[in-house]
Amino acid sequence: MEINKKTINETIHCENNFECLENENYSCLLMKIDNCIGEKVLFINCTKTNCYYKMNYGNSIICNCPTRTEIYNKYKK
Repeated sequence: MEINKKTINETIHCENNFECLENENYSCLLMKIDNCIGEKVLFINCTKTNCYYKMNYGNSIICNCPTRTEIYNKYKK
């Protein structure tokens, strides 16, 4: 999967060593995006807690990972 180098450089807090780029079955990539705000904030159905870019927002979880956001925007249908 090709991701812009600028985006990779912006993802400075990745604690998972960019596993989403190495493994297409990585749990983060398989989680359904419930909604998005603009092109930067994703409401994701994921309970994995060891990620700097995910946070609780009411009863939802928001993901603002630059790499995950680019993947979503590139491949959404």
